[in-house]
Amino acid sequence: IGDGMVGQWAAQTLAWRGADVMLVGRHPDRLAKFTQGICVNAHETDWVQTALDRYGKIVQVCVDTVGSVSAVEASYALMRKYGHIVSAGFYGTKDQLRLQPPRYGELSIDLVSGWARDRMDKTLELIAEGVLKTAELITHRFPVDQAAEAWELIESKRKPVLGVILEW
Repeated sequence: IGDGMVGQWAAQTLAWRGADVMLVGRHPDRLAKFTQGICVNAHETDWVQTALDRYGKIVQVCVDTVGSVSAVEASYALMRKYGHIVSAGFYGTKDQLRLQPPRYGELSIDLVSGWARDRMDKTLELIAEGVLKTAELITHRFPVDQAAEAWELIESKRKPVLGVILEW
């Protein structure tokens, strides 16, 4: 769940590991960048129903990169018994996730944050091998002295933006 940078990388990694991936997002330009599975625009399509129609109640892993409690809770309807939910989004201070519903399916929940040397090394290896596509996700580059303009572009949402690089 989520078509931003983290969602793109999570989808690519799952596809590399052999998963049948459905990327859910709200930005057609971002969804078009993921070609290793199917994409569902949540503004246009009921993503839960699409997943049920495609997979049934057998989803093994759901990764939330948006920070949406409602999306995580909606995913319970898709999860197989002993399924796995990965929370990689930022939920802010209103992060009230009820624990009893996932317990019914004996779902596990991973709360990831930060990095570890071994995982970073593997990530860099996958980038170097071309498994993880990063350059294709960069939509804008700015010299560092235009950092304020870069931030304004991101905040304004006046143009499609995914990856922004400040060049030093």
